[in-house]
Amino acid sequence: MPKTGVITASWVYDINCYVRAPWPELVQMHWDKFGYDELDGLLGRIAGLGFEYVELWLGHTGNLCQTPLWKGKGPDDIIALFAKHDLKLASFCPGGMAQNKSAEPLFEFGKALGAPMLTTWLSPDPAWWHTVADLLERYDTRFGIEPHGPEYSIATPEQILAACAVSPRIGACPDTGVFARQGQNAVEAVRAILPHVIHTHLKGYHLAEGHGCVPGDDDIGLDQVVGMLRDSGYQGVYSIEYEVDHNPDTELVRSREWLLSLMDQ
Repeated sequence: MPKTGVITASWVYDINCYVRAPWPELVQMHWDKFGYDELDGLLGRIAGLGFEYVELWLGHTGNLCQTPLWKGKGPDDIIALFAKHDLKLASFCPGGMAQNKSAEPLFEFGKALGAPMLTTWLSPDPAWWHTVADLLERYDTRFGIEPHGPEYSIATPEQILAACAVSPRIGACPDTGVFARQGQNAVEAVRAILPHVIHTHLKGYHLAEGHGCVPGDDDIGLDQVVGMLRDSGYQGVYSIEYEVDHNPDTELVRSREWLLSLMDQ
């Protein structure tokens, strides 16, 4: 049975009643309004949609359980919520790995959660990759690179491959929607990094209309990407990401069913 998952960032606009806002504002809203009880509700919602795995986004951890709403709570309490809803933690997504911030608290938190890896974007500075590699050794974990904006992050398959060469603990977490939005062929981009894929952000994009969409409604060859991963023997989580300005639940269920149907081909 393939491992189907979803990233909690798919509900990033829920905090704002699905009104779009800049990402930093949405993060702050979560730190101001999203507490332990809200995470309990969100995980119950995810379990009800049929997913088995969850990628936990930083905004849904109360700034590493440090905000007032999370007073007295810590990683063990989050672990208990996952057990309550019979969900498995696929990865911890700390929202970026920039070299101008201390990364160690992110690694400490991921370790305390028992996360098998961290998945997020990574600064394009090769010197920083070695710092990250040292932290991966110290905390005995892995890192899946998500391509992001080229002005601040690794963005191309070539850069991902170069970073992966630094340490066997560094792998790829292809974000198909980001590849497409940046003008890259998502199928060929994933093909180039296929041996290094340790996690996925399966994000839909509609090139003809120029916007994101639910995976399965895309025109970027996401079905080919899934088939390529399946045929390669990929054993990781097929994690759906769908950040949209309306309740995504119904579409996420449909996307999961689409994903499972591809596995049967």
